[in-house]
Amino acid sequence: MLCYLGPVAPKTPDAGMAAHIDDETLERYAMKQLPETEAAPVEEHLLVCHHCQDRLAEIDRLLAALRMSW
Repeated sequence: MLCYLGPVAPKTPDAGMAAHIDDETLERYAMKQLPETEAAPVEEHLLVCHHCQDRLAEIDRLLAALRMSW
């Protein structure tokens, strides 16, 4: 499993899990505001981490709802 080495979220109850991506980084990734050098490790981590995939999907849904309300 690839371990994400960028900003990490606070510890989760998943004791054996590698570090997860912090919310701010996921939000910036979802809004395409990360430079390529920061986005690449996020993308690699997302390939293997279901927890971060689920959190990104939630952020994507929120952003879509916000766009619809404008």
